[in-house]
Amino acid sequence: MPDLRYSSALEDVKLWNKIVHDGALKSQGMVPFASVLSPSEIDAIRAYVTARANQDAAKEKTAAR
Repeated sequence: MPDLRYSSALEDVKLWNKIVHDGALKSQGMVPFASVLSPSEIDAIRAYVTARANQDAAKEKTAAR
């Protein structure tokens, strides 16, 4: 299962919405969530995943010193 913290879709709101809301990657196992998540909830998930990615990057940077 892909780790979304490393997804290039985090940087592109439209791409993130196409994947999470519309199911652009349905053929690869990522089902659409439009029926269960509102657009604001999808944005909140993106913000959370982005925050986690930034936290992990900071930890890696500190550990490399």
